[in-house]
Amino acid sequence: MLLVAGAACATAPVASDDAIGPPPGVTITDDGGVDTPGLPGFRTYTLTAQSTGTRIVAFDFVGDAMLPADFGFFGAMNQVHPLGFDTPFKDQNGFFAAVGALPSQDSQFLFVLSDLAFAIPGLSTDSHSRLEAVLALLQPTSSVPFVQLVLPAGPGAGGVLYSGLVALESGDVLFVTGSVGVPVPEPAALVLAGLAGCGAVGVCCRRSNRGRR
Repeated sequence: MLLVAGAACATAPVASDDAIGPPPGVTITDDGGVDTPGLPGFRTYTLTAQSTGTRIVAFDFVGDAMLPADFGFFGAMNQVHPLGFDTPFKDQNGFFAAVGALPSQDSQFLFVLSDLAFAIPGLSTDSHSRLEAVLALLQPTSSVPFVQLVLPAGPGAGGVLYSGLVALESGDVLFVTGSVGVPVPEPAALVLAGLAGCGAVGVCCRRSNRGRR
């Protein structure tokens, strides 16, 4: 699912008439997912962040009581916790084989801590229903695969919803939100939903007409 970033949380500079290039922006895309090796009934998705007009310097997918949104990735997801450790980043991937697991089976941010300018370990957490982190890149980039999600597939799978902030080299901080692995309704289901909506409208109209008599 494609997402285009919405309103900036920081005021963008006013462009002059002779400015060249697109305004700062961010898109988040997922690869559509692949069947998870060694884990039947799951699909592994990789999300990539791409910027226009400037480069990405940081991500904030951690809830904050000072902000109106609860940031992070929310929904049923698989996690691998070797020796009971949380694994929001790739640092513990070397221990997965000891518990018979693969890195592609773990929902995680696709960074090693030593490759980041900073991350806040106490705010970077994972569970089978939530994945959160706040981090800054060591090198700004215009495109980076930044998170992997391992989600249940098939009937009844609900996918994952997410929201957060992406900071850009220009000083802009953009709010992003979207979903991954959410089933698309079949055409027949869409038709039924439309008919249900028409029925509700009809009931309202009949009630309104009776009120005029």
